[in-house]
Formats: sequence, structure tokens, C-alpha cells
Amino acid sequence: KPGQEPKDASNKIIYNTNLKLPKTALKSLAKADSIYFVGRDTGVLDEISLKAHEIAGKNAFFYPDTDIVHGIEESITPGPLVIFEPSKFRRFLGDFKRFSKSADCSLFGVDSHKSPGINSLRIKSNGLFHNYCLLAAGWGILRNIANRLHINMDKPKKAVKIGNPYRK
Repeated sequence: KPGQEPKDASNKIIYNTNLKLPKTALKSLAKADSIYFVGRDTGVLDEISLKAHEIAGKNAFFYPDTDIVHGIEESITPGPLVIFEPSKFRRFLGDFKRFSKSADCSLFGVDSHKSPGINSLRIKSNGLFHNYCLLAAGWGILRNIANRLHINMDKPKKAVKIGNPYRK
């Protein structure tokens, strides 16, 4: 129906923010020293990679598009996790899988579509507000990691942020 897009999007954003990760996925995410976010250069994954440092205490990096499969594995320490949106990279899934083997890392999909052959989390999305839905899913994932690692997201130990009312 016309005019329902914002309400539909808000419901999906709330769902994604509060999503519960499967235990095996959460264990892998919490265990990884580094997380590489790969996706379109819309600003969403820049923000999530910054928040991964602050919220989940993870080294995190963002690579736009397919940049990660262009030699980055030469400098990657074994064991990181690569999070990406498989439906946006269908043509390159073989490249991502080869990269995963050569870099000794795990692939993890976050997508509103089925991701066969990739460990993934299915999120809810809304066409016009897809980036907001993806951002909310990123927050949801980071909240799950922080909770698993017993990190209080509201009281960072070292982060000095201008205007942080929780900073002593």
C-alpha cells in the first residue's frame, strides 16, 4: 500500500537490531580477532566497521566492492571473519571462496536473500530503506558479540568520544 514503506521499514529495522544469532555463528563471530566487512560503498559498512571496534572490541576493516579479493590476503593473519552480502556479489562467490581458503578465513553472509553454500544470517529488508535495514542488522550482530563477550556497550573502557555522557 502507498505510504506503508516507512512503517514496514521501521518494523524490519527493529527486528534486525534485536535479532538473535545462531549459537555457532555467534561463537565464530566472538572468536574472530578481526572482522572484514565487504560491501557496496554506501557508508553503512564504514559505520559498522567503526562500531565493531567500539562495541565488540574487534579489529575491523571495510573493503568496498570486490577490493578484498585483490591481494589483501597477503597481509591477513589467519582466522578472521569476512562478512558480506552474498546476493550483491553472486558473480564473484567463487572468488570469495578461493580468497577464504588462501587467507584462512571464514565467510559469513548477512542478506535478505538465501545464501546457499555460505554460512549466513537472513535479515529482513525493505527496498527503499535497505541500507537502514542493513545498518540495523550490523548493530544487532555487534550487540550479540558484545553480550557474548560481556562487554558493556554503554561504558567503553578506553574510547574517548566527544559528547559521550557515559564517560567518567
